[in-house]
Amino acid sequence: MSSPEISVIMPAYNAERWLPEAVRSVLAQTHTDLELIIVNDGSTDDTLRMAHSFDDPRIVVIDQANAGVSAARNAGIAASRGEHIAFLDADDAMLPENLAVKLAGLRKHQVDW
Repeated sequence: MSSPEISVIMPAYNAERWLPEAVRSVLAQTHTDLELIIVNDGSTDDTLRMAHSFDDPRIVVIDQANAGVSAARNAGIAASRGEHIAFLDADDAMLPENLAVKLAGLRKHQVDW
């Protein structure tokens, strides 16, 4: 399997309520060469079950004991395969062209992300 261009890392702690919208916003990106890494950070609600419920091969779920958002992001980075890293909290959402616009800016200005 080839590596995705972008790894989107989503730390999630007790995010069952917001996770579906956040995940759908990533999967609806116009730039589709991505993986979504959801890091369940020791949630006590149904976040982990919800994370496993999405049927998309681009989604990777990591489950860890609660260690905080920085540790969850670092776990996601360690598991990522993408050339670029993007972060999205589990209670946020992306507009459909978010990643495409960022990539276009990187390419135009020849900068790193």
